Amino acid sequence: IWGKGFFGMTDAEYHAACNAGYTGPQRTRVLMVIGADAGATDEASAAKLWHTDLQWEACDMALQLHGGAGYMNEYAIARLWRDARVTRIFGGTNEIMKEVISRSI
Repeated sequence: IWGKGFFGMTDAEYHAACNAGYTGPQRTRVLMVIGADAGATDEASAAKLWHTDLQWEACDMALQLHGGAGYMNEYAIARLWRDARVTRIFGGTNEIMKEVISRSI
């Protein structure tokens, strides 16, 4: 992927390259939250919000690349897409995470 120019990439390669750029800086943030004290609720909420949104966007993009076949249980993307949706709910909904973050500002 990385040796090609923009016009030499397929759609799937382009989206994979775009998503790869999101993960690096946020891994550092997660490691920082894990090493923080127990009072870092706002940081943990921000990390949960960021990662569940990123997971949702990546799975939704992959589902779009599969088209209608992506909704069929024969494909792994159908399960990943469903899991990404429920991840935004359990452990505190993303709306609650936004509330916790806004109180710390």
